[in-house]
Amino acid sequence: MKADLNPSKPYVQVVTSGGSGCRFYRASMPAFCLNWFEGLGIHCLEVPAPLLEPGILAATRSIVLKSCAGWMGLELIKQLKAAQAKFGFKIVNDFDDVPFYTGESHREGDSDFDAINTKMWDDKHNQSTIEALKLCDVVTVSKQYLADKFRAAGANNVVVIPNAVARSMWSLERKQPLEKDLDKIHLVLTACPQHAVPAHKDEKGNDIPEQLGDYQSAEWREWVIKHVKDGDIQLTQMGNPSFLWTPIQDKVRSVPWVTPNRFASLVCRLKPDLVIAPLVPNEINRCRSDLRYVEAAVCSSAFLGSDFEDSPYKDTPELCRVPQGYTVEQLDERLRMLKDRDTYNKMVNDGWDFLLREGRIMESEACMGRYIDAWGSGLNNTIAFDLL
Repeated sequence: MKADLNPSKPYVQVVTSGGSGCRFYRASMPAFCLNWFEGLGIHCLEVPAPLLEPGILAATRSIVLKSCAGWMGLELIKQLKAAQAKFGFKIVNDFDDVPFYTGESHREGDSDFDAINTKMWDDKHNQSTIEALKLCDVVTVSKQYLADKFRAAGANNVVVIPNAVARSMWSLERKQPLEKDLDKIHLVLTACPQHAVPAHKDEKGNDIPEQLGDYQSAEWREWVIKHVKDGDIQLTQMGNPSFLWTPIQDKVRSVPWVTPNRFASLVCRLKPDLVIAPLVPNEINRCRSDLRYVEAAVCSSAFLGSDFEDSPYKDTPELCRVPQGYTVEQLDERLRMLKDRDTYNKMVNDGWDFLLREGRIMESEACMGRYIDAWGSGLNNTIAFDLL
């Protein structure tokens, strides 16, 4: 962040083709926040594809790609590399999950849902992706485990930028301390319900068994169903009603799934007491980030997430971590503890302290500095970050 500002290179092209949540969190929102601070001397252009007009390239400091992988990604990066020699911009490629197989254990350990979504990955895809990564000047990833996988594959200059939330979107203030114990917990399921798919027939009429995704471990489901029936948990699910909750369907509130830019305001309006993140221990989940915890923290919610070696939630407070093999009775004990006002207040405060300490608020100097370094080629930061 200490270098002379070159006013002839004011643009950072941020390529955000597609509307997925990861593009919004790691491309659109950082670009939007960086553009607030005019003192940086750059302007982020959010574009569906790189702008290759010579005049624009001559004024481009860097081109940021989102999850650019496979043979098509390789062809695009080769095209940019050819223009780079003349125009001197930097090629940045960002990932918050792994775009190639890391070994046979990866294939065998996938959940049903993940296996379906990675079935097109073959040797050509893997080789093209790794070649593309080697051509990039910077590869940014959301966690250290991912960085290690990319470096092992031969990627150069891998930088960790942890996922963050924009304070301007998650506009709730820190929840006031509870004055009495909770009687009922409002549990909001913020993960995509399509990760669990009921039994069905494919286009050829073949029977396809149910795909339980990260609910393959029955304890989480049994625990939720038990306490919804008992009245200890009020359950709200984002997205269409899931077959997972058939026994309690009449007690589940479902709210329509929304686009990423409306997600934060919806969760804030729902005001969850608890967010959960069950995960099965596989390679794809080890590569995932702790975003669910970050989101829970910013809306002053308690959190419970699966814990295993290299789990996304291995560094969250101990009370938030649910080891593999936990029984329904052990989850019952966690629920009892969460209802205690002192324990709950501590979890809320721990979450906010984590966001501030680790620079997980996007408008913070720590978070903006990571993007300035990765996208801005070491701009000289002379502005004050005072939005918190």
